[in-house]
Amino acid sequence: MIILTPFVNVLHFQLSAILSIIKHITMKPHPFPFIDERKKTIQFHLKLGAASHVALSGSFNHWAKDELEMKHVKDDDWLIEIPMLPRGKYYYRFFIDDKMWMEDIENQLREPDGVVGFYSVLKV
Repeated sequence: MIILTPFVNVLHFQLSAILSIIKHITMKPHPFPFIDERKKTIQFHLKLGAASHVALSGSFNHWAKDELEMKHVKDDDWLIEIPMLPRGKYYYRFFIDDKMWMEDIENQLREPDGVVGFYSVLKV
């Protein structure tokens, strides 16, 4: 049986705390939308529990409401991966249950839509 001195106990506690912080930083998910240069794709993610159908719609697909259906991957997570777009600036939203538009709350880039809401902005 090893008896640790109070000093060693404090060092052990501090080291555990530091390792926990490092793990949290390194495990942090990438921002969305995620541009994957290697795979030449763009990944969009939405966390929404009360939906039965979600579509991605934007200036890159002429705001089609049924063309880019997201997959319900688990619990409240919806995901879609689209082919890389040409360089430029695009506007998009999610279309929920064929009746409601929603901006991407995980994307801080937004611009007013000219009515009462916002477009989410994608820069490639």
